[in-house]
Amino acid sequence: MRRITEVERKAIRRCAIECVESALRLCDEAGDGSPACHLQLGLDMLLALERGENGVSSLPDIDSDGIDSEAL
Repeated sequence: MRRITEVERKAIRRCAIECVESALRLCDEAGDGSPACHLQLGLDMLLALERGENGVSSLPDIDSDGIDSEAL
């Protein structure tokens, strides 16, 4: 079994971010706040990981509604 490359790792993470963002939008549209809260936490962690690996040291700026508007 081969190890994945850094390019593959970044592509997987980007895909995961897109999937979580899509699921979050669906929960918001359905008005279901409980899963949306957990999805937002997961999205924030993925974005923080991605920013950290891209040399950005700050955490996401979360708006009062709990959404990282930069990520959308």
